[in-house]
Amino acid sequence: MTEEKYFIGIDIGTFSSKGVIINSKGEIIISSQTSHEMENPKQNYFEHDAEKVWWYDFCKISNELLNRSKIDKTKISGVGASTLGADCLPVDKKCNPLRKAILYGIDARCQAEIDEITQMYGNEKIDKLFGRPVCSGDVVAKILWIKNNEPEIYKNTYKFLTGSSYITAKLTDNYIIDSFLGIASFRPLYYTDGNINNDICKDFCLPEQLAQGKLVTEIAGYVTLKAEFETGIPAGTPVITGTGDSAAEAISVGVLEAGDMMIQLGSSVFIYLCTEINKNR
Repeated sequence: MTEEKYFIGIDIGTFSSKGVIINSKGEIIISSQTSHEMENPKQNYFEHDAEKVWWYDFCKISNELLNRSKIDKTKISGVGASTLGADCLPVDKKCNPLRKAILYGIDARCQAEIDEITQMYGNEKIDKLFGRPVCSGDVVAKILWIKNNEPEIYKNTYKFLTGSSYITAKLTDNYIIDSFLGIASFRPLYYTDGNINNDICKDFCLPEQLAQGKLVTEIAGYVTLKAEFETGIPAGTPVITGTGDSAAEAISVGVLEAGDMMIQLGSSVFIYLCTEINKNR
């Protein structure tokens, strides 16, 4: 008889976070949830304190799941996180946030940068690079906003992360991002294979300031001793790359083939439609 294995999954959202432990059959053993606030310091500015919201919630939930379930921690075979996507978080070499995270498309402070990028490339190249007009959900516009408005933070940034790559880095000390999220949220800084587009990067940041792309389910690294102390998850536990919350939700409800669609109702409303790959982009 094979020994049962368990897996931890934790999602960090706009106003709440939740987590589960499942077994190898995908059955939920236990779940936990906590709420948090979102900061709105100015009109069109929406932020989270990554340490006090994202990492705090992750640690709170992981410890609660393990303590309440009373599962033998050595049987935890993997952990993964999904988070609100398309955020911009600059961190130093120790993964300490240099400012509060600028949230996804709801934060619209970067209109001047959107106009700057559009003028920089012209409409024809914008269509080729983005497939649509530049918008507030594009992380490149947020990076450019930091460059234009917070030059000291920009100069001291070791990596520009989003929610999932921050959580993965805190767990493993490795800077890894889901290749899909890189393409979708950081366009055009990543190629479709997940590699960094060095030529385009020079207009926004250094290539080495970006996380490396991997598939969602690839092993990004292993829980460190420091992360074990904070999360309760044993050191050495494999950590997958993780992804954005909407992508995870789309997969969970079966948006898998061209023509599949979902409407996501939450802090924001999204329509996700799966289409055929346009190989010309």
